[in-house]
Amino acid sequence: MQVQGQKQKHMVIYGGTGFVGSKIAEVFSRQGIQVCCISRSGGMPRQLQNTQSEWAEQVEWLQGDVANPDPELLAKTDAVVICVGSPPVPTFSSKAYEAQYAANGGGNIALVKACKEHSVKQLIIISATLPSMFKTERFAYYKGKRDLVNTVEELFKNSDTKVSILFPSVIFGRRYTKSGKPIPLGFLKYVSGTFQFLSRQTESHFLKSFFAKAPVSVDAIAQLCLSEVLEGSTTESVRHIENQDILG
Repeated sequence: MQVQGQKQKHMVIYGGTGFVGSKIAEVFSRQGIQVCCISRSGGMPRQLQNTQSEWAEQVEWLQGDVANPDPELLAKTDAVVICVGSPPVPTFSSKAYEAQYAANGGGNIALVKACKEHSVKQLIIISATLPSMFKTERFAYYKGKRDLVNTVEELFKNSDTKVSILFPSVIFGRRYTKSGKPIPLGFLKYVSGTFQFLSRQTESHFLKSFFAKAPVSVDAIAQLCLSEVLEGSTTESVRHIENQDILG
């Protein structure tokens, strides 16, 4: 909850209607933080309309473009959270490659440059952990994520802006279709628990590294984002938070 006498924080979440973004919005809003969610549709997600969630009514749902952010909005916010991206699927044409790169890299790069220009105080970026075999220029998803991280490193090194980049593995939780129907992915919770148990049992560095890529819950990511906003690191301009750190 907001502490009496403190100025209410204002957060902008790009991709705020998605699986991860809407959970972050919920956690922030329940803590009394003023939240603005930007998406292409601009509307409240259907599943939240169906449940009439009280926290969602407190959120401002706006239409916007990550590649062309509103400068007035950036100028007045305390922090920007970036959750925009497309799924890590193969592309079989140059048009599909360019679209996936734009979704994971190009648009987000334009946004972080605007954040730099307008002196946004804090940035939180949801990136991804990928197996080595997918770390290739031929995979547009990886190239987009990589170029975004490289741009952030260049722009905000030794900057007053505090940047946190999260690198989760597979994220589990309850997803929804556009029509608001649930897609349960709770079984991944048991996969994650098994990975973490095996990581504690083995002495092999290779296996520990492998099991450290256990699936993480969307709740853990949202709570970590909240922690970064309320506490965060004061010693690093750009902080990398790996999958193991999200697992706790």
